[in-house]
Amino acid sequence: MLPNKKSNTTDETYSLADLIDLNAVQRMADSLYKATGLPIGLIDAFDGSVLVGAGWQDICVLFHRVNPETLKRCKESDSFIKANLSENSSSHYKCLNGLWDIGLPIIVSNQHLATLFLGQFFYEGEIPDQQFFINQASQYSFNQKAYLDALDRVPIFTRDKVQTILEYDTALARFIADLAEKSLLQKQGEAERMTLKNRLQQAQKMDTIG
Repeated sequence: MLPNKKSNTTDETYSLADLIDLNAVQRMADSLYKATGLPIGLIDAFDGSVLVGAGWQDICVLFHRVNPETLKRCKESDSFIKANLSENSSSHYKCLNGLWDIGLPIIVSNQHLATLFLGQFFYEGEIPDQQFFINQASQYSFNQKAYLDALDRVPIFTRDKVQTILEYDTALARFIADLAEKSLLQKQGEAERMTLKNRLQQAQKMDTIG
């Protein structure tokens, strides 16, 4: 079970954005998307903010996450993945809009700080019939041509290909977590040293007054 709040040995709390260089991670995500074609994102586990994103598909960004009804399906996917995450394993979900998402947790000092998302793709042989999306366009007042054009751009992968990419991204999630862990320990050490320094100064001040 993953913890649901931030905590550490000091009074301060840290998000992943406090601990690592997100610009560097963004560059890695951009390169990874170019190499694999699989969209990738890094989402804060506490407020849901997007920390890093590459290759997100128009069918989701411009359509599914804009309409309130289809957005509910996207949020359901996000919630399912987050609720079913466990350390060193991935969570998979096919949303009701027809696309697959995968999540990997970023665990730092036993805290779930962020989720590495891979998604907005189809598995080969599991692409919903085009009529499904034509009906969606009609039901939710999407521009049918633009919607179907966006559908054509959604990447399609074999399960073996996704598994290979997932192995790399699992290693990437661990690398990010290890990097953040080292940064957290450094920040905690600095905070503890500052606390001791302040206590010493206060004690010296009291001695002087005495």
